[in-house]
Amino acid sequence: MTYMRFMHSFLLLALALPVASSRAQTAATPRPKAPVAKAEAKLPPFSGTWILDNQKSQIIQRIDGESKAIIAYDGKSWHYVHSHQSSPNDEPDQWQTRLVVDSPKYNTVEGTDIVFHSKIARQGNAMVLSGYGVTVRGQRTRNTVRYTLQDDGNTLIEAETTVNMLGPQHNLYVLHREGSPVAAK
Repeated sequence: MTYMRFMHSFLLLALALPVASSRAQTAATPRPKAPVAKAEAKLPPFSGTWILDNQKSQIIQRIDGESKAIIAYDGKSWHYVHSHQSSPNDEPDQWQTRLVVDSPKYNTVEGTDIVFHSKIARQGNAMVLSGYGVTVRGQRTRNTVRYTLQDDGNTLIEAETTVNMLGPQHNLYVLHREGSPVAAK
């Protein structure tokens, strides 16, 4: 019986040492924290109708009339409609694009004079549209537009850089949310 008690005590001690050792080691070294699920960042409120403020914009070639942008943005898709009406009697000129946000692939649009490839990505609270095109005459152009919001989401800033055979050109479009207090000023 004594031998059996000895073996039983030995086994318990042998089993207890690694457990005690690992507990002591665990207490000495910090445990890695479980990964915290990244909270979905709040979507910037780009969706809405935006009216161009010609006075505050810094545009290389000013255009008479009213320009507006209509944006629908849900975090996954960016739908942008641009409309310009030279005078109240004219029909508005429009173009639009729908892009998948953060897609690695470019969206291709074939116009009559140019084939243009573009994509859009979210960078923090900004959206960055980048694209390049080739005209039917082989001329190349690159374009980048950075969309940001100011005035509690009531002012849209479109900072555009275009590089073509004329060199780099910069435009700063300032648009106000339709119906906002900023637009009324």
